[in-house]
Amino acid sequence: MQKILLLDDDATMRSLLKTLLELENYQVIFPSELTATAIQEEILFQQPQLLLVDVLMQNLNGLDLVAGLPSTRPYRVLMTSGMDVGIECREAGADSFLLKPYDPSELIRRIRELTAEN
Repeated sequence: MQKILLLDDDATMRSLLKTLLELENYQVIFPSELTATAIQEEILFQQPQLLLVDVLMQNLNGLDLVAGLPSTRPYRVLMTSGMDVGIECREAGADSFLLKPYDPSELIRRIRELTAEN
């Protein structure tokens, strides 16, 4: 079962995404807290195939987080935002970007594409 590390500070969104992704047979994991250190520890411990990262979080900037990740990594990064910042996300190092609101089937399709390449 492939693991997705979900990084979003909105509890409702986390719950909805967790349910959707588990229905598609993904294991959804969360860091103990939304800090760069906790996220790095979770990546090392859990070894996810994909990071699903919201761009704007209350105490963490998704763009800065992704820019700080190693350029060579064994996982893919899909970023999401309600603002059209796809270029900025790719420049920061994301593999793909999805504009909110998105159709759940589009999210699953994009995740499958990214994890199949990995």
